[in-house]
Amino acid sequence: MALALMQAYLDAGDFSPERIGQYFVNWYRKGAFSHTGDCFDIGNATREALDRIDLGHRGPSPFQGSTDPFSSGNGGIMRLAPSVVANCTDRKSAIFESADQSRITHASEECLLYAELLAKVLWDCDPFIDEVSDFVLPDDTPWEVLLSGGYVKETFTCAMWSARNTDTFEECLIHTVNRRYDADTTGAVAGQIAGAMYGLSGIPKRWLDTLIGFDDILSSAKNLYQLGLTR
Repeated sequence: MALALMQAYLDAGDFSPERIGQYFVNWYRKGAFSHTGDCFDIGNATREALDRIDLGHRGPSPFQGSTDPFSSGNGGIMRLAPSVVANCTDRKSAIFESADQSRITHASEECLLYAELLAKVLWDCDPFIDEVSDFVLPDDTPWEVLLSGGYVKETFTCAMWSARNTDTFEECLIHTVNRRYDADTTGAVAGQIAGAMYGLSGIPKRWLDTLIGFDDILSSAKNLYQLGLTR
């Protein structure tokens, strides 16, 4: 979905929730942006929201995420980074669009809050900013007691703990995914934070060499950054 979000920015040349929603549906229904050609993993909240977009049950609005506080999953933050890159010169817009893209599938107050917090961390390339101090675990919290399920608060706090308590991109990601449970999403969030901290040069080359479609992803990311410089 991060690739779909990135491509929607590039094709529209701006933030287009309608295009983003349609690209998400294309991924869900047709496997667009997937290296297998299939949508092989999708959460319930995302599926339900994309069904509503596709079938138009609630009208044409692309903002179909549930506002139910008991539907505060992590899908809105796992794909968020393109909204920050596309606003690399405008912090306020990066925060706003990061929350708005979450609303397409995840629209509870907590989902929007943590989307905004993650956007602030990514834009500043710093997991220690004062604005998140009330939303992270103490750095001396034992690794063994971290929760890393599908709840957006758990995902954010676990990913932030890993970023704040490790010294390299690789160490951060290994710590995070070895928490098990919702390891893919927690790893995706930690990867965004660590990527902002350490940059492309900080990612192990042996990982990049095995990443399917890496050259295309990198090219699109560079184009997105250029778009962000001109918006």
